[in-house]
Amino acid sequence: MKNSTEDRARIENGSLRDGTGPLGNSPHAEAYMVQLNAIERFRAVPTNWSTSPVVAPNDEQIAAAQHGLLMLLLEEVPAPKLMLLNDGTLAAFWRHGDVYASIDFDADGDFPWSAARELDVTSGTWSGGTLPPPLRDAIGG
Repeated sequence: MKNSTEDRARIENGSLRDGTGPLGNSPHAEAYMVQLNAIERFRAVPTNWSTSPVVAPNDEQIAAAQHGLLMLLLEEVPAPKLMLLNDGTLAAFWRHGDVYASIDFDADGDFPWSAARELDVTSGTWSGGTLPPPLRDAIGG
């Protein structure tokens, strides 16, 4: 990931926590810090924690998730909840009422997403910049 070193430095130096950086001024910064810290716990996933074959995320997958979360924070949307996919990819989801949205933080930097409201499902790929309107609408905030 091209910005993972810079992103990791921001996390480690606390600029998200103490409000000294531009991201730290976001009303969502604290909730994103919780999710960024949760990424490290996924690295320690024990073998056979699931009935399906699941692998722990590698460094590239961890960096993709960190970068993806920081890009979402820049878009000023509420923090998602994280989940681990069987291949070690980290993903995020939002659920409220009859709306569900998810995004996979693929290591190649293209993040497939889907948004569902009742029977209406939309999907696409996001690699940064402005969130696609259907995804933003599903996430809310």
